[in-house]
Amino acid sequence: MVLFIVFLLFSNVQSSAALNDCAASALYEEGVRNYNSGKYEIAAAKFYAAFMRNPFENEIRSALKNSYSKMGKKLVVQSNVYIVPFRSLFGWAGVVFLLASSVLSTINIFKRKTNLTMAAALMFTLSLPLFITWQKLDKMNDEKKIFVLSKTPLREQPLYGSSCSVELEPGDVGKLTGSRGAWLKVQFGQVKGWIPDENIAELN
Repeated sequence: MVLFIVFLLFSNVQSSAALNDCAASALYEEGVRNYNSGKYEIAAAKFYAAFMRNPFENEIRSALKNSYSKMGKKLVVQSNVYIVPFRSLFGWAGVVFLLASSVLSTINIFKRKTNLTMAAALMFTLSLPLFITWQKLDKMNDEKKIFVLSKTPLREQPLYGSSCSVELEPGDVGKLTGSRGAWLKVQFGQVKGWIPDENIAELN
C-alpha cells in the first residue's frame, strides 16, 4: 500500500510538472513576441507568469531579467516562488508518512515492540509539518498575483480624486485582494490600496 501511495505521489508530481512546463512555454513564446516588438512591460509580465510556473528554466529567468533591464529595473524574486511548484509533493509526502504511521501502529498491536511504537510516533510527527507546509503553499498558489504595466498611483479609495499613498512602477508585483467595478484592491508588501484595472496584468 505504501509503495502504491509513493507511486501516486511521483505520478502526480510528474503530471503537474508537465502541465506547468506546457503553460510556461506558451507564456514564454508570447513574451518573446512582445519583447521583439519593443513591448517590454507586457513581455516582462508574460515572462514572469512563465517563471512562476517553471522557476528553474534558465532561459525564462534570463528573458525575465533582460526585460526588467529594458525597463530600467532590477529583478527581485521572493524565494517561495521556487517552493510553490512542489506544493503537492509536501501533501502527498504527508499522506505517505501518516499511512506509514498507521501501518506501524497496526503491526505494533500484535507485535508489542518498543521500536515500532517509536517509529510510528516519528512518522506521525513528521506528517504534521508536511501537511502544514502543503496548506501554506497551496494558499500562496491560490493568491492572485498582478504585474504593474505602467506608472500607477496607489490610491486609498477606488476614486481618481482619492489621495495617493505611493506610486507603483512598471514591473512591480503584488497581490490582488478584491475589486469594485473597474478598480482593483491590491497589496504590495505591507502597502494596500486601489488601482485601475487597465494598468495591470494578472500572472495566474
